[in-house]
Amino acid sequence: MMRLQKFCCCCSVRTGTIVLAVLGTISPLLSLIGLSIQFHGALKYITSALSLFKQEEDSQHLEDAANQATSVVIGIFSVLIIIYAIDTLIGILAVVGAVKKRKNFLMPWIVTQGIAVVLVFCLLITVMAISASWNILQIAATIGMLLALLSNVYFFLVVWSHYQDLRDQALREANAPAEMQTRLTSQM
Repeated sequence: MMRLQKFCCCCSVRTGTIVLAVLGTISPLLSLIGLSIQFHGALKYITSALSLFKQEEDSQHLEDAANQATSVVIGIFSVLIIIYAIDTLIGILAVVGAVKKRKNFLMPWIVTQGIAVVLVFCLLITVMAISASWNILQIAATIGMLLALLSNVYFFLVVWSHYQDLRDQALREANAPAEMQTRLTSQM
């Protein structure tokens, strides 16, 4: 697999890993804030729609439908909170792994990013396959997904390269004679 030496042509892959991990920690938190605002708006909309139709003869059915809609919104919000919490935890592990040079802490980020690359690729192929007539919106969506795919692959390669650097460094330290180990650790 390809191994990078630099991140964005100017920083080390370690610095790039730290930047990506910090952004990967902040992003789900910001998404959660936006999602909370949308959740509040959805519940408010359901409540106001129910109050408009309260005078109808069939208000019990409307109330049942509103309760079901509320339950669905709460269920979706709960699942997304769990996903964003796991995503935040994976980002924190990646930050710790990059800063403290612990390669195994990077592995959850590498695995989830690999899954994201595969999912975006499958979504891109699906959109391209089902599009019978291409309009400007479909072309823009396809270009956006292609850019997301390429950036996700690049980010994966940056963190994977840092993981390989840490792995190789651990192997060098394990295979070095005892007198060399003091020199290797003093250089860090």
